[in-house]
Amino acid sequence: MSKASGHLCEGLALRRLAKAIETTDNERNGNTRLNAFIALKRLQRSRPIIVSALKWSWRLGWKKQPQQSKLALWMAMAHPCAYKEKSELKQLRDSLEKTDAWKKAKDQLIHNRWNHRGRIHQPKQIINQLSNRKIDRLFFWHHYDIRGYLPRTWLAALEALHQRNWVVVVSSSTLSTTAKQELLERGIMISKRVNQGICLGAYRDFCLLLSEEPNLINCCNQLVLANDSCLPIGGANKFANCIDEISEQLQTNKRMIAGITDSIERDAYHIQSYLMGINSALMQNASWLKFWRQLTLGNSKDNFINQGEIGFSQAMINAGAKTWARYSLIHMLLDQPETGAELQRFAVQELNGVNLTLFAWQALLKAGCPMIKKQAIYNLKSLPIPLSQLLPWLTEDDTELRNDLEQLLRSRFSMKDMDWLNRYLKLNHSQH
Repeated sequence: MSKASGHLCEGLALRRLAKAIETTDNERNGNTRLNAFIALKRLQRSRPIIVSALKWSWRLGWKKQPQQSKLALWMAMAHPCAYKEKSELKQLRDSLEKTDAWKKAKDQLIHNRWNHRGRIHQPKQIINQLSNRKIDRLFFWHHYDIRGYLPRTWLAALEALHQRNWVVVVSSSTLSTTAKQELLERGIMISKRVNQGICLGAYRDFCLLLSEEPNLINCCNQLVLANDSCLPIGGANKFANCIDEISEQLQTNKRMIAGITDSIERDAYHIQSYLMGINSALMQNASWLKFWRQLTLGNSKDNFINQGEIGFSQAMINAGAKTWARYSLIHMLLDQPETGAELQRFAVQELNGVNLTLFAWQALLKAGCPMIKKQAIYNLKSLPIPLSQLLPWLTEDDTELRNDLEQLLRSRFSMKDMDWLNRYLKLNHSQH
């Protein structure tokens, strides 16, 4: 046997072993198999002498299965075909998952642009849950909070949509146990996902997952993609009524994108991606799937917004899609006099510098917009501070919003890295 043939046989044997290890996973989706194969290959290459010695020991007659789990793993790489019993395979998988090679292989798969299944936890279960529901109207909401906090305003808004026959899916990498329980009690699906690629990455992975099942795309007449960069204001019903207005616009045989606000910021027209709806005519067009497949997650945040948010609208417009915004730039500038004055306060002088959700948030609220950008509340440089101007816009339907504002303040300004604090405390202690 030639050297090339030998390497091929070894590779095939490792693939068969990885496939066998996959059978011990609760959900066989291919990622476990690929993760196992990459990890086994890494380990095999890292210790070629050990693997070679175990191969020779096998050939010389020592075929007793090692009791020590780590040694059994190395023996499996030396002679993959020897492991067939499920108990043995389960032991191998447990040992493999403890290795650095497994962690590196998993990280590699998570960051691969194409591997949406590697980032979504139990993707097959998500597909099955959607297949068992009537998904005429599907609302996908991406969430991230460092403490796992789910805003009560959003919980009420999502429940209101569910009661209006929307199938609601919450995507998150960090949800508290209480939040998970509250969502499930309200009939809202949860899709756990690695937080890679901000909200646009979550949109991408979910849309690609949907595309795997043609029946889901055929059944889904409307899809709304939204994220938690805004907070509902004015109550859950006000928010749900706005979504119904978007839904009405999507009820057309023509390709359509509809949202709450639009913009020409960065010199390109787009529906702002914090909330945008798409109809079936667009989802079934080849340009839809092509766009999500080509969107790269590894770019900088700024480039990713250009390619994802602005690029999406532009790609769909080029494919013949019509656009509609409930509080459009033209409407706000022509019909809402307060808009110009508010923009002037921020010294915005050109149309391509206008972001209504940031620089005309009060004009939007006065016009009836049911959402406010969290960045406008917490991170907008302005005098007076925007948070101090929010009270006049709160109604009796915003009782939960006050608590959300306090909880989100804690989350947004939580210390992700405590090392600097520990160094400061040590330094301070040494000085005294």
